[in-house]
This record gives sequence, structure tokens and C-alpha cells, in this order.
Amino acid sequence: MLSTLSRTLLLILISISIGTHTLFSQAAVDSLLEILNQSTTDTVKVDALLQLAWAVEKENPTAAIMHLDEAIRLADTLDYDKGLARACNDKGVMLWYNMGEYDKALECNRKAFKIYDEIGDKHGVANTYHTLANITEMKGDFDQALTNHLEALRIREEINDEYGIAWSCINLGVTYSKMGQYDKALEFKKRSLEIYEELGQVDGMANVYNNMGIIYSKKGMYKESMESYLSCLKIREEVGDEKGMFAVYSNIAELFIEQEDLERALSYLNRSLKLKTARESKVGMARTFEQMARIKEVQKEYEEAKRLYKEALNLYTQMENKLWIGSGLLSLGRIYNELGDVNNALITLNQAIAVQEEIKDKQGNLETALELGGLYLKTGDLNQAERYLERGRSLAVDIGAAVFEKNAYDKLADLYAEKQEFEKAFLFREEYEKLNDSLFNDAMTKSIIGLKAQYDIYEKERQIQELKQKDRITELTWYGVSIALGGIIILSLMGIFIMRFRTQQKSNRLLSVQKTEIETKNRELALSNLELEQFAHVVSHDLKQPLRTIANYTDLIEKKYVDQLDKHGREYVGLVTDGVKNMHTLISDLLEYSQVARSETGKELVDLNEIVNQVVQSLDSQISEADAEVEVAVLPHLEASRTAMTQLFQNLISNAIKFKQDGVDPRVKIEYWTEGKNHVFSVEDNGIGISPRYFEKVFMAFHRLHTKEKYQGTGIGLAICQKIVLNLNGKIWVESTPGQGSRFFFSLPVSQSGI
Repeated sequence: MLSTLSRTLLLILISISIGTHTLFSQAAVDSLLEILNQSTTDTVKVDALLQLAWAVEKENPTAAIMHLDEAIRLADTLDYDKGLARACNDKGVMLWYNMGEYDKALECNRKAFKIYDEIGDKHGVANTYHTLANITEMKGDFDQALTNHLEALRIREEINDEYGIAWSCINLGVTYSKMGQYDKALEFKKRSLEIYEELGQVDGMANVYNNMGIIYSKKGMYKESMESYLSCLKIREEVGDEKGMFAVYSNIAELFIEQEDLERALSYLNRSLKLKTARESKVGMARTFEQMARIKEVQKEYEEAKRLYKEALNLYTQMENKLWIGSGLLSLGRIYNELGDVNNALITLNQAIAVQEEIKDKQGNLETALELGGLYLKTGDLNQAERYLERGRSLAVDIGAAVFEKNAYDKLADLYAEKQEFEKAFLFREEYEKLNDSLFNDAMTKSIIGLKAQYDIYEKERQIQELKQKDRITELTWYGVSIALGGIIILSLMGIFIMRFRTQQKSNRLLSVQKTEIETKNRELALSNLELEQFAHVVSHDLKQPLRTIANYTDLIEKKYVDQLDKHGREYVGLVTDGVKNMHTLISDLLEYSQVARSETGKELVDLNEIVNQVVQSLDSQISEADAEVEVAVLPHLEASRTAMTQLFQNLISNAIKFKQDGVDPRVKIEYWTEGKNHVFSVEDNGIGISPRYFEKVFMAFHRLHTKEKYQGTGIGLAICQKIVLNLNGKIWVESTPGQGSRFFFSLPVSQSGI
């Protein structure tokens, strides 16, 4: 049985652990249960119930609430005011954070505030202000949330509570960020980071790094954002904070979604999903639905994106979280627009902007205003388009959101060109070009590509550390076994073990040298890839910039002087426009070719039946227009990149339909079989066919067999197919007879199979 002194010391230690957000061990939970079973002092039981609630909160929020209800009942019976106030405040925190029940949370919070105020507990009053601020913020009242956070900070500064000051600064940063005041948010974040560094409080530092990553991302400072996220992740992995790891995984995934690096984004989303399985919450579910929807949106799978956005919006509505409701409505309205459902898009986006105006969400308001402006421009309602685009531009300038400001200039230039106000159109186009250049200079290019290199190097270093740890365990195991055997075998065998030990040491030294070499090569490879990707991006941008200028001025000439141009003048303008479009397409295709994966990054077990089905759906308009039929055999599961396999089949099927014979409906047949240790696939068509002398040349980049007037394209598709197949250690070839169709084959090693 624990003594009173032992119980008191244990509760003090657990209270300290809560104050520093240390994770509870099972031993601590068992000790708390022992206190509850054996203590004869009811106030000690109340304190133990409070600690026990936080101990089980991560795994079982419902059980945590039950422990707090029991603590409230017992403290109320005992007139234990401090315990009652603490239990009420803690219950309020759990109700809003874990369950989204804000009204019930407010009721608990007000009760706690009243008690703390009556007994003069300033620390408790500050805590209730903090909880109240979070609840009001979740309900969308940012001004009130800011007032409550500032009051909590004032009290904590008054009582010199350094931990509390740092925590208030973190939350003030979050609120300012949601209000679009990013510089102010960073100011408070950096102040809290300085305090946590002085205190050596690593969990607090991790929280700050994570929040700074979010703010930097919103400001378009992607390199700084990734650095902050990785600093946070390193700390949380070291302390085993799975809940914190889930949050930062989601944020890193968001960053990669912004860069359209979907494979890395999915990798982090899958990690976060695994970690949150044991601790399901509405917030976590909604967040995951929304991120998955964004990936589907980038992949142009709009119906699936719509379904996922609706799931997220439904959960946000249940939680009555107006900030996220506004965001969800904006996303859903954007998808309706992509699907061509103009009526639902207008209704949904107007609902979004109403919610965002109510809660003074500047960031959301400007995004929705720009989306609405673009939609009204599409429908021809130029006055409404001007109203919303000007609002979006003004808000973007106000909060320093340069990316959105650039988008506003782009759409305003189009708007005023439509209104025949060419001088304004010209001025806005110039503003767009200047801002676009400032955002996409060399430093920004290095930032965008650099975050991928940072990620790759971080992952490789983590894998090497894991390998080193395994080797250390192996060494220790071998050493232990040697000692155990040495104690029971005869002395004459000691020489053998000494020889083995020396051999092991020599092997370990060689392994260490090899690891150092591997680590060096990995860094060199990452830097080399960085330089190549950076070069491709810079060249792409530098080549496209003069093309955009030519296109913009040609467009203005055509619209402003259309009545003054004769037949030949209009023909010349048309030739310039077509030439610009063709060059733009060539540059884009060249960049796409340069970015085809050169490694095994992003490989997973993929169902090729599912992939081909999605490809056929995405080509529906081309198939319908050509009155084509696509027949697909049963295909295997492979260990490969989903994106690469989608690209491979899409290029082959699209080509099979495009190069059809006049007056003949295209028929495409996809077959599969195995030959020895290889999977073999074929895509057969009844099109125009290819002469045998071109069998090798068709896989060369930009090599065309026909004029652009006859068949559109740049000749990059089959080169990309070949590069994808070669990256998987396979081969690709074609068999064809002119006028009788073509049959493209590719084979992959059976070792690629996941089943």
C-alpha cells in the first residue's frame, strides 16, 4: 500500500509531466489506479482522477470524460473548489478538442472561471481564458478569441508564469495566422520559441516549429516551411509523440500537395492515417478527407474529390466550426466549377463568403472572392466579376499574400480585356508579369526544389540511423551471446571466439566505411538531382516568360485594333498566336519528360485494373468523340509508382485512339500474359499503323511522323512511356503494318509483382 507521502510525490511528478506535455506511461496509469483503489483521502482521489483523465485521453476520450465527471461529482461533494474548477476546465478542453461540442465546453469553462475568480487563483483564471479563446475561435469569433488570449497572456506575465507565457504566445500566433496577419503571428511564435529554448522544453519547441511551418507555407516561403516541419518532426519522433507526429505528417503532406508532389504527399498521409487509427476524432477524419480530396482535385478526379469534400464539410458542420465550414464550402464550390455545375458553384461559393465575412476570415474571404470573380467572368457577368476580383486583390495586398495578389492581377487583366478597357488590361497584365517574376526568381526556384532535396536527405539520414541502430543491437547481441557461451564451454574454445570477435570487428569497420560512402553518395546524388531539377524549372520559366509577353501583347493588339487589321494582318496575328501556343506546349512537354521519376520513389502495390479503368474514364470525351471501344483483359497487381503507371497507359491508349484511320472507328485491345520471369502487356489498335523503319524512332523525344495539322501533339508521349518502362527494368517495343494498326508491347520483371 502506498504511503501518503508516496502518493503525494507521485501526483506531483505526474502533474509536472502534464505541465510539460510528457507522454504517460502505462506504469503511471497503473499507479493512478492504485491510488484510487487504496486512498482514503477524497481530495487525493479527485487529483488522481484528473491525472487519470489526461493519461487515457489519447486512447479513449470517452473514458477520460467519465473520469472528469466523477472528479466533478466528488469535488463538489467535498467543497474542494480548486479540484472542481480544474475538473470543469479540463472537461471543457476535452469537449471542444476531442468531440467538437463547443456549447457544452463553454458551459464547463464558465463554471471553472467563476470558481477560480472567487478563490483568487490567477493561474486558473488564465487557463480558463485560454480555453475560452480556443472555443470562441473554433466558433469563428476571432476578435473575441484574440481578446481572451491577450487577457490570458497579461495575467501570466503578471504572475511570471514562463510556461504559460510561451503557451499564450503560441496560441496568439495561431489566431493571428487565421486572421491573415502572418507577420504578427510569426512575431509571437518566435517569442514563444525563445522561451522554450531557454527552458529546454522540447515539446513546446516542436509545437512552435509546426505552427511556424504552417505560416511560412501560407506566405509562400516553402523552404523555411519544410525546415520548420522537419525540426518539429525530429523532436516528436525522438520522444515518441504519435499524436504530434500525425499533425506534422498532415502538414508536410499539405506542403507537397501545394507543390503537386502527390506521391510524397500520399506517403505522409498514409503515415498519419496509421497513427490516428487508435485515436479517431472528427477533426482528424475531416482533415484527412479534405487532404485526400485535394489530391483527387489535382489529379482531375473531380467526382471523387466532391465526395470527399462533402464528407469533410459534413464533419465540420457537426462540429459547428465556422472557419472550417467556410473552407469546406470554398473547396466544394471550386469542384462544382470544375465540373461545369455553375448554379451549384455560385450557391456554394456565396454561402462560403457569407460565413467568412461573419467570422472575419480574410484569407478565406480573398480566396473565395477570387474564385467567385473567375466564375462570374466565365458566365459573362462582368460587373459581379469586377466586384469580387477587386475585393480579392485588395485583401491579398492587405495581408501580404503575394501568390493570390498575382492571381488577382491575371484575372483582372482578362476581365478588362473582355470589357474592351485595354489600357487597364495592359496595366494589370504588367503588374501580373512583374509579381510573377519576383515570385519565381532563382531563390524561389531553389526554395521549391530545395524542400524536396531536404526531404530526401532527411529520409536517407533517418534510414541510415535506423540501420546503424540495428547494427549496434546485432553487436550487443553477439557480445552477450559470446559471454554466455564463454561461461559454460571449455577454456580451449576461447581462441575461436576471439578470432570471431576480431573478424566481427573488422566486418563492422568495413560496414562503417561502406555506410559513410553510401551516405556521401546519397548526398551527392540528392544535390545532383537538385541541380538538374532546378535547371529544368529555371529554363522552363525563362523560356515561357517571353512567350507570355508575346501572347499578352498579341492578344491586346488583336482586341484593340481588330477593326484596323486587314485579312493578312489578322492572319499574321493568328500565326504568332499559334506559334506561341506550340512553343509553350513543347516547353511543358520537355519539362514533363525531364521529371519522369529516375528512382524507385513512390512505389507501392498498385492494381493495374483500377488504374486502367481510371485512365479510360479520364479519356471519356476522346473515346466518345472518336466512337472508340476499349477492351481490357484482367491485369495483375504490381509494385510500381501509381502516377507512372497511369501516365504509361494513358499515353498508349490515347495514341491508339488518336492515330485512327479515316472512316474507321478505333478499337483498342489491352492484353496481359507472363513469359518466363516477365510480365508482358500489349496495347493493340486498328489505326494507321507504322512503317518498320520508324519502330525505333517513335520512342525518341519530339520525333513526329505526321504533321501537326493532321495529328496534334509534340511527339513526347512514347518517349515518356519508354523512360517509365526502363526505370522499372523493363523494355518496350512495337509491331505494326501500315494501314493495319499497331501493337505496342512492354515487359516488366516478375519481381515487380506484389502478389
